[in-house]
Amino acid sequence: MMYKILIVDDESLERQAMRRLITEQVQELRLIGEATNGEEGIEITKEENPDIVLMDIKMPKVDGLEATKEIIDLYPGTKIIIITAYNEFDYAQQAIKYGAVDYLLKPVKPDKIIGILEELITEIEEERLYNQLLSHCYDDSEESIKFHQEFFDKEKKLYELVKEGNVQEVENFIDRSLSLIRRKGDYSLVKLKIRIIEFLVSLSRTINQEAEIDICHFYFEELLSESAELNTALQFITWLKDKLKEVIKKVEDAYDEIDNDVVKRATNYIKQNFHQDLTLEEVAKEVHLNSSYLSHVFKEEMGCGFTDYLTEIRLDKAQELLRNSNQNVTVIANQVGYKNANYFSQVFKKKFNLTPTQYRKKNN
Repeated sequence: MMYKILIVDDESLERQAMRRLITEQVQELRLIGEATNGEEGIEITKEENPDIVLMDIKMPKVDGLEATKEIIDLYPGTKIIIITAYNEFDYAQQAIKYGAVDYLLKPVKPDKIIGILEELITEIEEERLYNQLLSHCYDDSEESIKFHQEFFDKEKKLYELVKEGNVQEVENFIDRSLSLIRRKGDYSLVKLKIRIIEFLVSLSRTINQEAEIDICHFYFEELLSESAELNTALQFITWLKDKLKEVIKKVEDAYDEIDNDVVKRATNYIKQNFHQDLTLEEVAKEVHLNSSYLSHVFKEEMGCGFTDYLTEIRLDKAQELLRNSNQNVTVIANQVGYKNANYFSQVFKKKFNLTPTQYRKKNN
């Protein structure tokens, strides 16, 4: 689902910057126009009915304050973000009273505006979902809440199954849940579609929130339209399972990418800090994972455990120093992360079947 956005600003460079930011960074938004003053902004709004308006305060003819008031009066659901300088802050507060949803102070930081736009997109999606449900006479919020409590109160459990990539268990979960619904006997296919699609939308948000990254997005209206030609419960259940398989694939791909990146960052950190008293817990903290999970993905990706890898890095460096320097073994041991020279010598001999001194003589 695409959402329409309008830029209203009399400064060409500001419009250009906003245009680039929106088109390159926020895929869910479609820029439907640009206005150089509030009067033009009102006219474009009447023609295009944008979902979101970025509105400057100080403009010729009709300023942003007046334009905000008129647009909100005409289209109360429009989300208007005020852009203002610090010394115009009183105007921004007045615009909020008129119905603007937020304000940005110049110079506008890109990450700030992207964050606000993404929040508004989520808000618009929720409002449209609610209105869509209200448009069906058999659908009300109380029934929706009851449905989710009764049949899908284990959403986190399904999320775990999806994350684990367990297709069969996901299908079994769906079969069990739908079997309960069919036994009740008071859900038509149309009503069932609406409830399940609402659940899919909720599940996609849960996945993104739990993973703390965007993995998948389901939109109610798109799914409802896609499922419109499914005329039997069996067709719909098959479609639902296929949708969940899509999610499983996206989750697997996302976590593989995350794990690969985590291991790369972990190995880089080890290479830079092997000379210190390094622990798995310290590296895990650096890459924002718990130590047991890092240990698992590290071994899976590297083919060896954390300790073995750290030892390998340290001993490689020790070999280099023994070959290319005249420093004594104790100094070298300290330089590669071993405080105890005797222990260093034991580890070295176990690996190369030579003491550090013997290795030096052999390679000089």
